[in-house]
Amino acid sequence: MTKTRFRIAVVLPAVVAVLAFITDLAGESGLPVPLQEHLDNELEGDFTASQWIIIALALPIVAGWLASFFGMLRFRPHSRSLSIAVSLVSLVLYPLWGPTVEPGLTTALTELSSMLYGAVVAISYCPPVSNWFDDTLQPAPTSE
Repeated sequence: MTKTRFRIAVVLPAVVAVLAFITDLAGESGLPVPLQEHLDNELEGDFTASQWIIIALALPIVAGWLASFFGMLRFRPHSRSLSIAVSLVSLVLYPLWGPTVEPGLTTALTELSSMLYGAVVAISYCPPVSNWFDDTLQPAPTSE
């Protein structure tokens, strides 16, 4: 494993997640009419207090994910534990989102992205990759 290959592995789940988002937008028209109507009704209603709370909780999660993503690319020690923390908080908050409707391809790509992301985090704790994260803790040599 090289640093470049690890960085590619870090970016891959994000690319798959973007593809999932695109298939979600593009695939809504292929859903059965009752499900399309359900999605339309969700978008037409006013935001409720609980939806504002979910948005307020989601913003720090997105910020944490971005920090961990770019930290992993730069081999920052905090990025690994932050990745795990963001994943756990997201998992705990999923039930608050309520039921979801999405095309099967979107679900498959989302699951794939999650599995790849988990693999990347796991690999980041294994040598030689783990050494690259530990190296950032070492002070730069000083000239005497």
